[in-house]
Amino acid sequence: MIMDNSIKLNKYLPIAVLYFFFNSIFLPLGLLYTTILTPIFLIWLYRQNHWKSILIFLICTIPIICIHLIQGVNIGFYLRSYVLMITCLVFIFTFSQFLRACHSLRDIFRKLLWINFFLVIIACVAFFIPNAKDLFWTVSHVSEGLENFPRLRLFTYEPMPRWSCVWSASRLSCHFHWA
Repeated sequence: MIMDNSIKLNKYLPIAVLYFFFNSIFLPLGLLYTTILTPIFLIWLYRQNHWKSILIFLICTIPIICIHLIQGVNIGFYLRSYVLMITCLVFIFTFSQFLRACHSLRDIFRKLLWINFFLVIIACVAFFIPNAKDLFWTVSHVSEGLENFPRLRLFTYEPMPRWSCVWSASRLSCHFHWA
């Protein structure tokens, strides 16, 4: 009998790693890979037949857009904000559909936690290496008396509060999905 000892990679793991660890690396401030991937997410939602909710949302926002335009807004800023809101909405629907379609979420989170653990260990070592410290750490004014305080940021452009929000949002979504 021949045993298959090949390593199997979960098809969702690369996207999860991108979202949790590298969502903003090498991109300008504020731009995320999940924003850039919005057209692909839309195609995936269309193939999953879950694009109607987004269409309903877009139709419902037409009166709000008209009111804002009548009130007089900076159209350039308004359009950018609206597109970013749409990309967030598409990502939320994509993640929601992902929760329904993925049957290996526990395994994905376990692997993400191990990757995070090893990255934090590497970041702790890098803290003592001057040239590598800036890759994982940022120094900021936290509060009165805590000037020049080092904060772990891993590969994000912000320190850990954004990182905590990423994990918390995913954790809450999973909790409500299975509650």
